[in-house]
Amino acid sequence: MKLPALLCRKEEPGSSDSEVESKDSGMKVLLNDISGEAREGEIMGVLGASGSGKSTLIDALADRILKGSLKGSVTLNNEVLESKLLKVISAYVMQDDLLFPMLTVEETLMFSAEFRLPRSLSASKKKARVQAVINQLGLRNAAKTVISDEGHRGVSDGERRRVSIGTDIIHDPIVFFFFFKSGFWIGECRSSS
Repeated sequence: MKLPALLCRKEEPGSSDSEVESKDSGMKVLLNDISGEAREGEIMGVLGASGSGKSTLIDALADRILKGSLKGSVTLNNEVLESKLLKVISAYVMQDDLLFPMLTVEETLMFSAEFRLPRSLSASKKKARVQAVINQLGLRNAAKTVISDEGHRGVSDGERRRVSIGTDIIHDPIVFFFFFKSGFWIGECRSSS
């Protein structure tokens, strides 16, 4: 996947001059002349200081930025990746977990499976996929636990994060965009293996 791009946004009154001004009046360049490549089977991380454009780059790659703001293209296997196809083959796990607090881990994943897996797939195959994701993410012991919220006891923060990941990988995407808070992933995965 490659992205040569120029990403701009409208200038807000009183905004910082740290970004480069573009030739278009009222626009600021956020990313300029960005390119990269991720080969099949590779995991790529985007690291940088706060405000350096990490989220902007990932949002651009995931086609989550208004079309008029992005110049350039994202390619997959040397072909321009269309927005509709990207939504089918990719997963995007947001920085904040948005889950129904009254559902269990298993119910949450089943809910996602009903929406993300093909209608033609049988209920038993959907259940099997849910069980596979539960095992893959080390959620077996929490499968019958409610997600809950701040006021009630439920799954741990790490389990909650893994459920969020599960809702997005239920359809077995080939491209995966994921934000994580430093320190979360390694400790949680070690404790669940």
